[in-house]
Amino acid sequence: MAIPFLGRIPLTLSIRRASDAGTPPAAGEGEEAAIFAALAARLLEQLNRSPD
Repeated sequence: MAIPFLGRIPLTLSIRRASDAGTPPAAGEGEEAAIFAALAARLLEQLNRSPD
């Protein structure tokens, strides 16, 4: 399908609990937030690419 792989979000217990509690790691700082930030950066990179 020629769709680039952007990344993988591990469904760890800590990520699930924090998200269920209304404090998703993506909105914070630390190792788990960095996973989401890296994925967002790759997505932005793909969106900014000029079409071939």
